[in-house]
Amino acid sequence: MSREDKSIKSIVPGNALAAKVQKSKRFPNGDITRAIGKWKRALKDSGKIEHIKENREYAKPSVIRRDEINKAKYIQYIQDLNRDW
Repeated sequence: MSREDKSIKSIVPGNALAAKVQKSKRFPNGDITRAIGKWKRALKDSGKIEHIKENREYAKPSVIRRDEINKAKYIQYIQDLNRDW
């Protein structure tokens, strides 16, 4: 079975963040490392890990707003510097 075939067969219909363990001659019980790698990559691509890390502690709406304003000021400052050149 080719690598592409294994990739296609590891898809779980109806669940985007899941991976099947594929059996082969080399791994009769299934290759769990490949399934875990695919699952971790899917979690990372979906942004779930970042969302969980951000929400470990509560952030007040005013703090979030202040951070967004400071980030926008910084971006504007960098753009103004580049425009002067």
